[in-house]
Amino acid sequence: QQARAYLEGTLQAARSLRIVHDERVALTHLGSLDLLDGRPQDAVTRLHPVTADRSVPAAEDLTWDTPVELLSVLAQAYLELGELDRARAYAGLAVDHARRMGTWLQGIRALEVHGMVLARDGHHDLARAAYQEGLDRAQAMAFPYGRARLLHAYGLLDRQLQDHGAAHAKFAEALAILERLGADNDAGRLRQAIAHTPPRQNTPGQTP
Repeated sequence: QQARAYLEGTLQAARSLRIVHDERVALTHLGSLDLLDGRPQDAVTRLHPVTADRSVPAAEDLTWDTPVELLSVLAQAYLELGELDRARAYAGLAVDHARRMGTWLQGIRALEVHGMVLARDGHHDLARAAYQEGLDRAQAMAFPYGRARLLHAYGLLDRQLQDHGAAHAKFAEALAILERLGADNDAGRLRQAIAHTPPRQNTPGQTP
């Protein structure tokens, strides 16, 4: 609630001063909060005008400094809404922009969301590759929060494939990071994932 209040104030000030870049950044972070609150449709409604009301924004619409995070938020929102075509398009565009612009602080999230979309599509090896690239980049950048998010997502893929031992290992590492950072909300969601993961009873790497 405190973050939302700050961001709403920033948004109002940016609009009053006509600072378009700051307006888009504030909208992006508010969209992230919508996702955390379980309201993906609100995130889409909030951010869709920024893309000129197109199903996928054209290159000329992405002229501000860091569109990668906005595209990632939209990709995750559409994924949660079950609109997979749009989720694929936004996730791919986010990663492409991260590669072209070298904005890997935002690009780590793009890889996380891209992996989530690939996992939903059943492209498990490609999802693993996206998660692993993100983990490598987060490690190189000393970005523990990004690493924890990726470990959580990667662990969910392991659980989906019945590799509960690998899932527990990734969840445990992620939880240790989040507790060290004091990211209590994220840690709470991860504990729920752990509670819903069966015991480590299968051989690592085993799939159904």
